[in-house]
Amino acid sequence: MGPPWISSLTMCGAAAVCLLSAAGSHAADYGPASVLQYHKNPSKDGYYVDSGLKGLEPSRTQPVPSYGTPLLGQSYAQQLYVDRGSQAEDLVISATQENIVTAHYASTGQVAWVNTLADPVPSSSLPCGNIAPVVGVLSTPVIDEASGTLILSAKTTNDAGETQQYKFFGLDVVTGVLKKGYPVDVAAVLAKRGVVFQTPAQLQRGGLLMLNGVAYAGYGGNSGDCQEYRGRVVGVTAADPSVVYSYNVSANKGAIWAPGGPASDGASIFVGTGNTQGVTEFSEGNAVLKLSPTLEYGGESPDFFAPTDWLRLDDVDLDLGTAGPVTLNLPGSTPPELVFIGGKEGIVYLLDRTTLGGFDGSVASAMVVNGVIITAPAIYNSSDGTYAAVRGAGASCPEGNVGDLVGLKLTPGNPPTISTAWCANATSKGNSPMATTASADGKATLWIIGANDADDYTLNAYNGETGALLYQSEGLGASVSRFHTPIYAKGRIYLATTERPWAFDIGAAAAADAFVAPPLPPPTPTTAPAPTAAPTQAALPRAHTATLQVFIAAVAAWAVLTGAAR
Repeated sequence: MGPPWISSLTMCGAAAVCLLSAAGSHAADYGPASVLQYHKNPSKDGYYVDSGLKGLEPSRTQPVPSYGTPLLGQSYAQQLYVDRGSQAEDLVISATQENIVTAHYASTGQVAWVNTLADPVPSSSLPCGNIAPVVGVLSTPVIDEASGTLILSAKTTNDAGETQQYKFFGLDVVTGVLKKGYPVDVAAVLAKRGVVFQTPAQLQRGGLLMLNGVAYAGYGGNSGDCQEYRGRVVGVTAADPSVVYSYNVSANKGAIWAPGGPASDGASIFVGTGNTQGVTEFSEGNAVLKLSPTLEYGGESPDFFAPTDWLRLDDVDLDLGTAGPVTLNLPGSTPPELVFIGGKEGIVYLLDRTTLGGFDGSVASAMVVNGVIITAPAIYNSSDGTYAAVRGAGASCPEGNVGDLVGLKLTPGNPPTISTAWCANATSKGNSPMATTASADGKATLWIIGANDADDYTLNAYNGETGALLYQSEGLGASVSRFHTPIYAKGRIYLATTERPWAFDIGAAAAADAFVAPPLPPPTPTTAPAPTAAPTQAALPRAHTATLQVFIAAVAAWAVLTGAAR
């Protein structure tokens, strides 16, 4: 159980505690600043466009003083942001490995409500893995705007891990109350269909996808890939959680585990898979798969992409589906509707998402990293084109630069091309980048969490076109869980360390240079009487004094020119 002060209660302000209101629907027309899923958009591109950024300068970013209250547990999950417009104060939602969900007021970081979902699973009860000491809410949740439901995927236990469940929880966004029909026990639902779901061996890491009122989660295995399981996607309908969809690969393993989770272009769902095991024929491993919203898979060449050496990748555990997929449009390119994905070989691919092309059917590819690409990419437009940012040791950094953050230029053409535009040293420990801009054709800023050392992380900002460092915060005094990514809303960057949430204000650009009066023409020579002492007056502020001096000088010059001086 969680600590005694945390229960299914609403915390009203900093001191008072009150019971949660009765469950009900709090659907709302959320404002455009809302961040309702991982990397903001169903495409999972991590691209934030806000005209309110005009006039703000990332280099002048500052942490908000005294922001936030302590979090209990590691926060791998990205935070979500609920823009409530004029209805009430905006909320920032955090979820931790202790299965504790907290809604904070966006302005102060003070607690609006807290809900402890269930006991997390002790890591010692898992067959393998590298997450400790518990596994609970590991993935980023989603919010269904139509029903006002926050949906989370949590690993739970009632008996210290002897039995384990993966469950979907649906909470009212405003109150934190568990909604009717939840939680949904994944194994129990699938068992009724004759499908075995091996909960101890499965891990739900990737961010959930919200598409047309359905929350989709991808499942892989624990680190070490022990025991038998199937890569799987499960979709739960937010408003009626009894309506559940599922898909699984047709062989052992084939994990769907990348940090970004499933992605969508609004019509189809795209997932990347890892290596299958014990196969000689293609069984959807090391591939990109295209699924329908009801999770049907066609199995033909338009429905999948796999490198021709997929079996070799299987044998040596070089997963394709470790970074992405991300959907994007590249105007002027043939084809223009694309999917971006990267893998453990350091190769990224562009695919035609209308027809993925089957074996080796990519539109473009390039080896851009020496080693593994694992974190979720960010894809964004800037003033001079479209970029993708990935984490990894750059393989083709220009001018001999090196770094673990790589900016790729995606150039339209027939076919499009991929080239390394810049490399930067983010000293990131596996955290994913995101991008902000004031307009779709304006200069973009890339944000990522870096690390001074294992226990002192920083927020970094880079020029999205050149990779130049624009801002680095002071140390946050704590570590940040792997794959955690910051979010942007209303002029602020939000993130969570293992100890508490943080907010950073992006500062206003420096004021324009002070007005300088144009030079006056030389005065006409004249004889003037000896000056008399000016009357004494109270001292003015320096800025006012300078303005007054300019005004007096201008009047005196005018007087000389017109002969008004006597």
